[in-house]
Amino acid sequence: MTANPKQLALQIIDDLWNQKTPALIGTVYAANCTIHTPDGMLHGPSGATQLYTAYTTAFPDTHYTVEDVVAEGERVVIRFTFAGTHRGDLRGALPLRVSRWPWREWYCSALPKAK
Repeated sequence: MTANPKQLALQIIDDLWNQKTPALIGTVYAANCTIHTPDGMLHGPSGATQLYTAYTTAFPDTHYTVEDVVAEGERVVIRFTFAGTHRGDLRGALPLRVSRWPWREWYCSALPKAK
C-alpha cells in the first residue's frame, strides 16, 4: 500500500473495483473518511463496503477505465469510464433488460495523510 494520494486513488479503482478485492476496503478507507454519493454521505470502511456491495451487485462485471488523472498535494481528480452489465437493483432501479451501461464520471478525492 502507498501513502501517495494519486497512487492510492488509482489503487482503489484498479485493485478494489476492477480486480474485485473487497478485503482491501479496510486498508484503503480511513475510519473517519466521508464518501459523497447521490443518496447522501457514507462513512468509513462500512460505508465504502455499502457502496461497493451496491454497485457490484447491480453491475457484477463493472470495470473502470481511467482516462485522466490530476493530482496536487492531497487532492486527486480522476476522469474515468465505467462499464457494467445491469443485473441487479441499484437504488431502487431494477434492470428492465440485461444491458451494458457505459458512462463517464469524475472521482474527486482529498486524501490527507493517506492511509
